[in-house]
Parts: sequence; structure tokens; C-alpha cells
Amino acid sequence: MTKTEFYSDWLRPQDLFKGFGISIFNDRRFSFLSIVRSAKAGAPSEEELRLLEVLAPHVQRALQLHEQFVPARLSNESVDTVLDRLPFGFVAIGRNRAVVHKNRIAAQISAKGDGFRIDREGLCRAGTNGEQKRFAALLDDALGLDPQPGPRAGGVTSASRPPPARLTRY
Repeated sequence: MTKTEFYSDWLRPQDLFKGFGISIFNDRRFSFLSIVRSAKAGAPSEEELRLLEVLAPHVQRALQLHEQFVPARLSNESVDTVLDRLPFGFVAIGRNRAVVHKNRIAAQISAKGDGFRIDREGLCRAGTNGEQKRFAALLDDALGLDPQPGPRAGGVTSASRPPPARLTRY
């Protein structure tokens, strides 16, 4: 590598020599997420390796979503149209926790109040009080509002659905 033009023109002037990372691939693409640093820096720390471990599933998912959205962008479809084609509800939430965008399925689910709803202030609400607390904690974490330092890997939660309405017989 040290004999390549890339090394002499870009890496060496920036004192970049040692690298480590993770491989991410699917059936069509191969990617590599890496950290490159000075020759004097030594081996990667446990914290750096943990950061890569935490980032890996998120980068993998981002690549999957990128592959789904690129064909739509090339065909000049709007993002809204693409999101409405998803077979699941999609909600984008802003830093103030308010819904910025929801696709067709998310709008249908929230309109029914079927375990998930959007209140008058535009905030997402999930199931029971306990489920809402878990959901709020996940949002805090995703928005960087959680007081615990360090990288996070995200999480999942569920929302209870109300029982189906009983049929009234006449």
C-alpha cells in the first residue's frame, strides 16, 4: 500500500497509516467502514472497537434503505411516494419529538388508535403508560437526550392493541 499513489498523495500527507474496520455486505454490494489513523497511534482501543460494533447494524440498515430509495430517485419519484409504498408504517420524528412525516400506513394506524397514535400536539403515543415510557426512553436515546454517555445500539418496543370491537347483534 505504501507504494501506491493513493498513499503518497493522500494518506501520507495526513499522517494516516494504520486502519481497522468492519465489512458490510449483501448480495449486491460490499462496503467497509474503517478508522484510519497515524502509524504512532497503536492498536485500536476497546472503546473504538465497541463503537464499530454499535454502528455496524445501523450502517447495514442505511445501505439497505439506500438501495431501496435510489431507484425511486433515479425515476424522479418523490420521497413521499416511495415511503407510501413501504409495507409498514413509517414515521419521521423531529428533535422536538413531533411527527415531521408519516406514510400512508402509519396515518391509517394512528387514525384508528390501534396501539399507536399521534396526539393533537403531533407527538407519538404508544399503547399503555408503561409502553409509552419505554417508547419515550427510546426517543430520548435516539435524540441524544439520554443522560447516559456513550454510543447506543437502539432498541425496540411494542404497543398493545385494543381488543377488537364486539359485534352488536340485532
